[in-house]
Amino acid sequence: MQPNKRGAGIPASATLTISAKARQMTAAGVDVVNFGVGQPDFPTPPHIVEAAVTALQGGAHGYTPTAGTPAIREAVAANLSKLSAVDYAPTSVFVSNGAKQCLHNLIQVLVDPGDEVVVPSPFWVSYEPIVQLAGGVMKLLPTHLADGFKLTPDQLREAITERTKVLILNSPSNPTGAAYSAAELEALAEVVLAHPHLAVVSDEIYRRLTYDGFTHVSFAGLSPETAARTFVVDGVSKAYAMTGWRIGYAAGPAEVIAAAIRYQDHTTSCASAGSQAAAVAALTGDQTPVATMLKAFTERRAVVLERIAAMDGVSVHPPQGAFYAFCDLQGLGPVGEDDGPFCDNLLAQAHVAAVPGYAFGAPGHVRISFACGMDRLVEGLDRFERFIHENPRNPQR
Repeated sequence: MQPNKRGAGIPASATLTISAKARQMTAAGVDVVNFGVGQPDFPTPPHIVEAAVTALQGGAHGYTPTAGTPAIREAVAANLSKLSAVDYAPTSVFVSNGAKQCLHNLIQVLVDPGDEVVVPSPFWVSYEPIVQLAGGVMKLLPTHLADGFKLTPDQLREAITERTKVLILNSPSNPTGAAYSAAELEALAEVVLAHPHLAVVSDEIYRRLTYDGFTHVSFAGLSPETAARTFVVDGVSKAYAMTGWRIGYAAGPAEVIAAAIRYQDHTTSCASAGSQAAAVAALTGDQTPVATMLKAFTERRAVVLERIAAMDGVSVHPPQGAFYAFCDLQGLGPVGEDDGPFCDNLLAQAHVAAVPGYAFGAPGHVRISFACGMDRLVEGLDRFERFIHENPRNPQR
């Protein structure tokens, strides 16, 4: 028996696929440096784990309300109100099994078949399948290293049609680390507000992980008008090292949030009760572990940028957020332009796992995650550099 067209057309996640290959090689005894993973290499802070244990020992074993317990909706509303500069009520929030499901729920209740969803490219690998599953049409707007991988108002203005329903904006970005300033967001907002049928889904999962004094600004918080058009998506996975706990959340205009909750009624119901208790502790408790982790990422980022700058034929724009370096390989000639085989060979020959740029809509690039210990980071960069030197290049480049 075969799946239907929708099932057959869903691609595997390139990031999860490369990580699975790396795990298989490691299990077979191969020393692999994994630059493919999109999760912090830190344990979940003890006070968060303890909150989950206490909740479970206290009987938190059953279903919760679909949208989350009152405690977590209140914690999320308070947290997002502070970080986004929007006064969110708990009823304007829902909690789900990771930020990915929040994005899926929102697109399902915002997009009709044939509607266009505008996405700057490079983009996170799951945006396109999420849009396709809703019957939407993905409209990619390419951005480039020379421009800091940021969407311009003119690009957005020219792309919008009567069928354009949603703009997905990811700041800081996976894979590029690009983050929009208040002025850049305001320029985009002017375009959005000129089109009453256009909503913004603002993926801000990396908002707490920024560098060089950059201050995150939420699109929703620019004005009451943008707040009325914006759905903010966030979660505890990245900043609190809680990827496996599967807690994400979203906030925005109440009618659409209510529809997303009803949609979730019939898919996964609620998130784990124990994980919700842990997330409350993450959002309301000691924030020192976030600062500690960010300090380590800052030090690693500096090493990555220094090493990449010294590699002939490879370039990178300094990421303003997240924990990725999105490297342009096109200066290597044909060996870099074909990034899929490049990453396959990098893993097979140098035992370094990295994600090819085509998975993010940007062939000729590779994403390196520096969410690994400094020793492994340096070892992986050594192998990466040797691999480049050992492969032929176009002498004209």
